[in-house]
Amino acid sequence: MVAPDLVPIIENIAREGGLSTKVIVEDYSEIIKTEKSNKLRKPEFSWTAYYDIDDINGYLKNMSKSYPKSTKLIIGGKSYEGRDILGLRIKTQSNKEKPVIFIESDYGTSKDPCDYQTYGGSKPFSEIETRTLSEYISKLDNLKGYIAFHADAQLLLLPYSDSTEHDQYYDDLKKIGQTSLDYGYEVNKEKYEGPATAAELLYKASGGSMDWVHQTVGTPLTFTYELRGNHFHWPSNRIPEQGDEVTQMMVGLTTEARKLGYFSKN
Repeated sequence: MVAPDLVPIIENIAREGGLSTKVIVEDYSEIIKTEKSNKLRKPEFSWTAYYDIDDINGYLKNMSKSYPKSTKLIIGGKSYEGRDILGLRIKTQSNKEKPVIFIESDYGTSKDPCDYQTYGGSKPFSEIETRTLSEYISKLDNLKGYIAFHADAQLLLLPYSDSTEHDQYYDDLKKIGQTSLDYGYEVNKEKYEGPATAAELLYKASGGSMDWVHQTVGTPLTFTYELRGNHFHWPSNRIPEQGDEVTQMMVGLTTEARKLGYFSKN
């Protein structure tokens, strides 16, 4: 994102380096205004608007109160500001031994200590958010799956991010992942790349939660979905479109995993 008065400077630098430039969004403020206006027009929580953390936490609390038999509010950890990291557990009363799948959606990190919002820390779990959430995940009984949703590249990533080597689960993960993508494709006819290791589809990197849960916690089914979008922006009025697609992906994932015996009792 470039300020208007800096555009000529950036274009000159690009030309000197033999690079071409292309304007993707002329005025990003218009997108932000539209998203804010969508939120303000809707008195209740809507699927066609983006919300801040207070609104989302309020929604989670309301859901747990409205549906106490099928949902439970969970505290997965603490933030640097001392806030609870909230989540919603969808459950049934019939069987406490059912397999657990943990789903999260967050953003990447920065190596800059001054970037207080996204600083990843000086070492693994040096920051309270990752430390407390990792402790919560480690204590989950019967954890069979871990799914991370990111944006935006239309990819399905498998472990590992720092190596192109395949472990004993790779063939099953690839089969499960392909079924998931096939289910999602039937909704909007959108193709995703993969499934393959993150190192193969993107680049080698370390520190991914998917890898840690797979290797250290020992959870077999771990996936990272890079969803659709345009430079990390997805129009708020099209949230249901992507939501329908992701829902079918999850149906495909769990259907194939069940066929392969991952949800059977140990």
